Amino acid sequence: MNELTEIMILNSNKKILDKEISLENYANFSKCEIFQEGKFIRFTMKCGVSYEVPIAYLLKWFFKPHYNFVNGKISRFNNNGVSREFDLSIIKCRRILKNTAVRIYMNNDTAYDISWDTVLIACEKDYENFGGWDKESREIVKQGFIQVRRVKADK
Repeated sequence: MNELTEIMILNSNKKILDKEISLENYANFSKCEIFQEGKFIRFTMKCGVSYEVPIAYLLKWFFKPHYNFVNGKISRFNNNGVSREFDLSIIKCRRILKNTAVRIYMNNDTAYDISWDTVLIACEKDYENFGGWDKESREIVKQGFIQVRRVKADK
């Protein structure tokens, strides 16, 4: 960890500013893990901070899936009978785009790409853009943020 990363972790009262974010701290996923039967995902950033997020809250940030994922093949999303009302769970996750995003694969044959800034906007109350920029985004946070669990990095 570099000095800036350590300062950001130790001083939780300090706002996390976009200009301070880098691949050495919040803009880089070190791990993604699925738990509670695919109903939650844990995003761990390179600086060691983790966010445990219910999938129901996370998916509210997206108008529609990004991809269809059928028989091991991914393609641009088309709504051929795919339902978001299905009892959704994550069946797989992996880091993509040089670890700046995570792709989650759902049990309804869809997939989403989740970037580091989406995680911070939705899950990090100290992030300068927490809650997004519009009324709709702030309402999503108001209704669902309480379910997010933030785990600080071990020293």
